[in-house]
Amino acid sequence: MKPEYYERLKESEDRVFLKEGYPPFGIKNGQIILFYNTSPVMGIVGYAIIKNISTNNPDEIWKKHSSQSAFLKDDWSIYAQGKSWITAYSFDEIREIQKIELQKIREILDHGFNHQGGQRITVNNWANIKKILVDA
Repeated sequence: MKPEYYERLKESEDRVFLKEGYPPFGIKNGQIILFYNTSPVMGIVGYAIIKNISTNNPDEIWKKHSSQSAFLKDDWSIYAQGKSWITAYSFDEIREIQKIELQKIREILDHGFNHQGGQRITVNNWANIKKILVDA
């Protein structure tokens, strides 16, 4: 996620993270979503607990969630162009953490890390990330 979108999400009271496609299999309410900021930050900077998940076409998602999203209308038009499905992950608050650098993330996630897209992590990976948070 671009750092400016993350900042907009933090400033909102009612928050929704919008992501292309369907949610990964098994993702459900109550699970954790990690926020990775792209360049120049390049690290995990926060997380939230998913409150609700909804998937629909871009027009319907925008009608329902535009005021909660980090996207401005022009940015959204570019992002949503050509996409069939968008998933909206709603949550109450972002819990900010001390940044976990990209290299450290790659060490924890021995199977690699796709910082350009979303990905699931294992319970053990989350436990290792929480250990870093406690030690920080």
